[in-house]
Amino acid sequence: CMICCRGFIGSGHSLQEIHLPLFTQMEEVTPLVLCDLRESAIKNALRKFGIRETATQWQDVVSMPGLDAVVITLPHDLHALVAERALRAGKHVLCEKPVGLSIAEALAVERAAEESGQLYVVALPYRFDPEVLALQHLVSSGRLGRIHHARAGMIQRDARPGGWFLERERSGGGALIQFGSHLLDLVCMLMDDPQIERVSAVASRQASPTIMREKLDVEDAATVMLRMDSGRSAVVETAWAQDTSCDRKYLEVFGERGGASLWPLRVNTHVDGLASEIAPRISAGNPYQGLVRHFVEAILRQGREPRTRGNIEDGVRLARLTELIYQSVATGREIDVPSTATKRTGGSP
Repeated sequence: CMICCRGFIGSGHSLQEIHLPLFTQMEEVTPLVLCDLRESAIKNALRKFGIRETATQWQDVVSMPGLDAVVITLPHDLHALVAERALRAGKHVLCEKPVGLSIAEALAVERAAEESGQLYVVALPYRFDPEVLALQHLVSSGRLGRIHHARAGMIQRDARPGGWFLERERSGGGALIQFGSHLLDLVCMLMDDPQIERVSAVASRQASPTIMREKLDVEDAATVMLRMDSGRSAVVETAWAQDTSCDRKYLEVFGERGGASLWPLRVNTHVDGLASEIAPRISAGNPYQGLVRHFVEAILRQGREPRTRGNIEDGVRLARLTELIYQSVATGREIDVPSTATKRTGGSP
């Protein structure tokens, strides 16, 4: 097996608490270099994970000849620039979402991936959640029939981050970017990447005064409605900080033969004419572990699979949809979507 020598650009929470612990457990991976402007972050990672080299400039990392892949966990406004340079330097890329802060940035990354022939995977870990995978199997097998409606939400009482996450120029948005991206991606995946015809959305910065800690430059809550081909629809709601009785995360799909919900996975259908709820037994698993394993295995078998899960096409589609949602928020109107704007072309699921 080929050894994946990997560079890590950005050493914040997601890298030190999620990516590095998983990558350093894989025998196929040699963690080679860590890049961050903050010496304290680098020192912590060195002590915990035995990184061989350090750097303070991401340009130095993407130009290193000994690296074949990089993991990008930087502020959102740097994702597209660093990913594009890394791809053109011959590096495979795993990047936290979003691909870019605009569709133009996302398309630039897509061109770089196509022209370089390198792999690009956007970190959408819920695609690897064991319960999501089980639900996707139920849907693709036709057990629920064609899905005609979905609704999803992630509502938190006090989950607003700080720092650059609250600066629109750096983050691109608030709760919708952080939470909603995952839910929108799952809804589109479970509904077989539908043609979205209209987008309607509202967003607010109206968290309870008991929760406010910093001035907001981004939305702390958003609700999105999608009108799709053949009369199908979806509703997604997200919130960082609402006076709710408990934190909630849910996703429901409704098909011609039955419905299902996450988390936990429940299937609602009829058995011998009786309304029934089925509770499958699903082994627990770390979605990020599935994501990291998928990325490494995709590198090792490059060219022998038609499509990676969460590839650049998925990232571009999500970027287009996000841009349309914010356009609806800004104008206060429902947005008509061009016929090919959110539909994936080619590839297997």
